[in-house]
Amino acid sequence: MKKIVTLLLVAALMSPAALAETVGEAAGSDVAVEAISAEPEVISAKPEVKDPMYARVTAGAAKITEKEDGSLYVEALDSNDEEVHFVISEDTMIVNGKGEAAELEEGAQFTAFTAWNKPTLLILPPRYNADVIVIDSENGEVLVDADAYKADGERYVNAANTLSISVEEAQIVDRDGEAYEGELDGMDLLVFYDISTRSIPAQTNPIKVMVLGESGLLPEEIIPDEAVTKIAVGDAEFDIVDINGVEMTAVRPVAEALGLDVAWDNDLQRVSVGTVQMGVNFLIGVNSYNKAKMTPFTLEAAPYLEVTEAGGVTYLPVSFFTEVLGCGSETTDGVMTLTF
Repeated sequence: MKKIVTLLLVAALMSPAALAETVGEAAGSDVAVEAISAEPEVISAKPEVKDPMYARVTAGAAKITEKEDGSLYVEALDSNDEEVHFVISEDTMIVNGKGEAAELEEGAQFTAFTAWNKPTLLILPPRYNADVIVIDSENGEVLVDADAYKADGERYVNAANTLSISVEEAQIVDRDGEAYEGELDGMDLLVFYDISTRSIPAQTNPIKVMVLGESGLLPEEIIPDEAVTKIAVGDAEFDIVDINGVEMTAVRPVAEALGLDVAWDNDLQRVSVGTVQMGVNFLIGVNSYNKAKMTPFTLEAAPYLEVTEAGGVTYLPVSFFTEVLGCGSETTDGVMTLTF
């Protein structure tokens, strides 16, 4: 189902300085505070920040352990001094601030990018299977963004709508550092840049662009071709109901069948799937699904509470399980089978 996003910012109500600060917070990244002019013009006519295709975590490595399978297990502290863990496999790309192949050493500061639909264990401390590790440059002047990019005229804009790039003067390479001359539209890119405009999206001429591969993460790529009438987990099947034109299902039975705990806070009208700190939390009637430290997800509809004699049943869009929890799915004859 198509990933729906919501309007988060209204540029016309904000000063340029406040706008740049807000974009940085929403994207989970640093936005260059140095602008191209003293009074920069808000160039974009698209004043909304959307969901990025990669979760971003900046951390310092406290301990690195090599596992028997050759992978690295990193125990680190994030920018809020909270513990966070990473699994670095042979498929993880590790580069420095110049986009050159590098090795992660204990004590290094780094930024990890993880594809949003990659399963993340709902445990504490959070554990990410990193796709890209960028070791911070010593001077700290180079900024980096990993996201799926789409063509927008002669420029390319990331899925989060926070960065627009012109690649005319950029060095463009593949994952191995070799010159790349192929298509950039619909590709996952790792973008290195220094200064940008204070606009939404910020505009920049990147220093270097690394092509990670064909996205496959863009919303259009995850629209199911077949209508779904039931959800299955193992041998159990659950009904899908139409609520105000949206296909929804009861969260508790499906989540528990997947092996996840479900908790209800009556005072806050909040449901937690997994743990409160590391799981997914959402409020009845509010279309915002918070998973760990990722950008909140918005779906086709807000959670809906049906009051019953036994208490109540909370219904969520079917896409909650695939897009927010990251479940695998396969649809046959109208039955979507979920795996977690």
